Formats: sequence, C-alpha cells, structure tokens
Amino acid sequence: MARSAVTDTDMGFTKAIQKLLSSQKKQILIGVQEGSKTHLQVKKDRKQPAGVSVAQYAAENEFGTKKIPQRSFIRSTFDEKINDIEKIIFEQFGLAIDDKITIQQAYDRVGLDVTGMIQEKIVAIRTPPNSAKTIELKGSSNPLIDFGQMIASIRHVVKREIKG
Repeated sequence: MARSAVTDTDMGFTKAIQKLLSSQKKQILIGVQEGSKTHLQVKKDRKQPAGVSVAQYAAENEFGTKKIPQRSFIRSTFDEKINDIEKIIFEQFGLAIDDKITIQQAYDRVGLDVTGMIQEKIVAIRTPPNSAKTIELKGSSNPLIDFGQMIASIRHVVKREIKG
C-alpha cells in the first residue's frame, strides 16, 4: 500500500497564537491614573486648589468615607457592563488576529470604550443625592461633578509588562 503525503497548511494560526501570547505581557489600567492632580480652578466664589490628588478624591467617592457616601462609578460600571466589555474585547482582539488592527490598537480601543462607559456613569449618577447645602454651593445636583476634573481624569493606560 502506498503512503500518501500529508501537507500541513498553517493559514496564519501560528501567527495568531504568537500575537495572543505576546499580548499576555500587557494590561489595561482604566480609571484615575496615579499622579493625577487638580489644577487651580475658580467657580463662583469657590476655588479648586492645584495639586490635590484626583485619585484620592475619586477613591473617597468610589468607596465612601465617614462624610461622603459611596457612589461607585468604576466598580459599578464594570459590574453593569461586563457583557458589553467582553464583547468589545472579543471584537477588537479578533480584528487584531485578522491583521486589521494591531494588538496595541486593540488594547487602546478597549481602554477608550471602557473609559467612556465610566465617564457616562459619572454623569448619570444621581444617588445618593448631594445635600441641599452642597447643591447650593456647587450650583448643581450632580453628586460626582463639580469642577469637572475627576471626570476629565478618567483615562486608560496600556502597561507593557506585568510585574509579579
């Protein structure tokens, strides 16, 4: 009996796997990035001083303090939008595997989309409401927007190497 030859045609599978494996050394950090500081801003008779940690202010609102009620805008966005986020990840990395975009572009697109979701959540949050005194001082009832520096500080960063 004669042996027949078998030809193994890769069709890009090895390249796709290599791309995915190389992407394991990256991560997306989404939220208020370390080192974000306020800049001087004046609104009516009030001042937002420069140099205050936006991350600290964001954490106080995300988790609450003795004086500030919890108003989660990062964790709750992930919890509420996990299916949408997974869909975006699959779409973007699928495009990268198909050589329509780069892995870096896939990470950036995911980061930008989730950043937008968090910013939308900040705008949408109404509860717990601000006190009447705070609303009067701010001139607004939106609990998470005053000078606008926190919402403007929501960003994504793609880290090249995961440590640990």
